[in-house]
Amino acid sequence: MPYSEVAASFPGLLFRWLKIADELRTVIELFFGSLYNQDEFLHSKFLSLVQALEAYHRIRIERGHHPMADKTTFVASVLRQVADGDRERLAGALRSFSSPSTADRINDILAASAVTMSPLLGAGQRTFVQRVVRTRNQLMHRFDTRPEKVLEGNDLVVATWHLTVLLQSTLLSELGLTPERCLECCRRGWRFERLARLLAATQGDAGGDVANDPA
Repeated sequence: MPYSEVAASFPGLLFRWLKIADELRTVIELFFGSLYNQDEFLHSKFLSLVQALEAYHRIRIERGHHPMADKTTFVASVLRQVADGDRERLAGALRSFSSPSTADRINDILAASAVTMSPLLGAGQRTFVQRVVRTRNQLMHRFDTRPEKVLEGNDLVVATWHLTVLLQSTLLSELGLTPERCLECCRRGWRFERLARLLAATQGDAGGDVANDPA
C-alpha cells in the first residue's frame, strides 16, 4: 500500500498497528515468520498459518462469545458422574468440547473476510476448510488414515496461499480498513492474482500448475 494513499490517516493506522502488535503478538509473529522465512519447510509454513488463525479466533472472536449453554451443561453433567480423583483430569480433556473446532474457527474468519476470499474460493469454501483441517490434524496428530484427503504438493502450496491472503485481509481489517479496501490491498499481491487465475482455470476446466511457484 503506497504511503501516498494513507498519508492522511497514517497516524491513526500507526496507533492501531502498535495496539494490535501487542494484543495479537502471537498471530503476527506466526504470520510474518511464515511470510518472510523462505527457508521454512512447506508443512511448517502451513501449520504456522493455521495456528495463527486459531490464535486470532481465540483472541478476537471466541472471547467475545459465551460457550453454548447445552455444551456447558453437558460437560457439567458428565463431571458430576465422575469420582473426585478423576474429575480434574477429565475436566481438562472435556474443556475443548465447549470450544469451537478448527473448522468453526476458520469458517468464522472466512465469513468476516468474505469480500476478499469469495473471489478466490468460489463455491469451494467447504471443501477447502475440510482439507485444511484434515491436513492440520494429520500433520499434528496423524489422525487421518485417508492420504487422498490430505493436502500435498501443489494443493498444499495453493492452500498456503489462501491462508496467507486470509490472514493478510484479517490484519488489514484490524487496522480499520473496510472490507472493500482490504480486497483492494490484497488484490495487489501476487498470491491473490494467481489464486484468482487458478479458480478461473478450474471453473473453465483448464487446470493449473504451481509447481515452480514459491509458497
